Amino acid sequence: RVRPGVARLVRFRARPGRRRARRVKGDLLGLQVGLERREQLLAQHQRSRPLVHLAAAMRGGLDHGAVDAAGQHHWQLQPQLVHGSGVVVDRQGRIVTAHHVIAEAARVRVTFADGETTEAKIIGSDSSSDLALLHVTKSANTLHPIPIGSTADLRIGDPLLAIGDPFGYEASASTGIVSGLDRSIDSPNGFTIVGAIQTDAAVNHGNSGGALVDARGRLVGIPVQIAASGVNANVGVAFAIPADTMKTIVAELAKSGHVRRPWLGIHGVTITDSLTDVLPSLTDT
Repeated sequence: RVRPGVARLVRFRARPGRRRARRVKGDLLGLQVGLERREQLLAQHQRSRPLVHLAAAMRGGLDHGAVDAAGQHHWQLQPQLVHGSGVVVDRQGRIVTAHHVIAEAARVRVTFADGETTEAKIIGSDSSSDLALLHVTKSANTLHPIPIGSTADLRIGDPLLAIGDPFGYEASASTGIVSGLDRSIDSPNGFTIVGAIQTDAAVNHGNSGGALVDARGRLVGIPVQIAASGVNANVGVAFAIPADTMKTIVAELAKSGHVRRPWLGIHGVTITDSLTDVLPSLTDT
């Protein structure tokens, strides 16, 4: 005969085991789902024909010296090449990239996934959003525009794939998740870009202007920045301009080559104790 106290003890000990079994099963299911999503993302990478490599020849590049037969030193201005990524967004030959990749560029050359290289024309560029629009003359049948999604569909933890040319390694892919939404980052001209996507997908130099895509292969962002940490390379915190912002900016650039914005010329600051000591009159208002 089992005493009631012992019976209760047996039941109490049996429950954690069942919970552990359910937890292990849940972990395995989560791992399977994670692997399936990873496979979906990598499959999208295999179809990354919308991605292009950019080589921009900067104005006022590096000076290279030469010495003639008389021993005289002559300086010659040589263009400096800046490499980045871009994304084909329609069959009319429009390509989106980051403003800072082609800023001050005298020439821009685009290399497609099939190896074809052609000259690109800069339609317009917007430093306030760090986006630029290019155009290439190419048969529509050979262009493969990327489907464009919406940031409104993203949730924290959603899987993402960053595709670009980090350090010149073309069409490289790195997986990650949506780490944060609605982040604020600085633009090249010092203005604030709102609504940026934060991800832990590896983004390095050369990824700028490339594609940040979701599990369905839709473009949801344009990678433009990594967090400042003193390392000057990926630290697991990268930022992308959301696709919704990109669509608005691209429409403006395609129409007029630039984006017009109202500006009041007012800049806000936080009034700290030290600022109050310097400007005591601020506390009286």
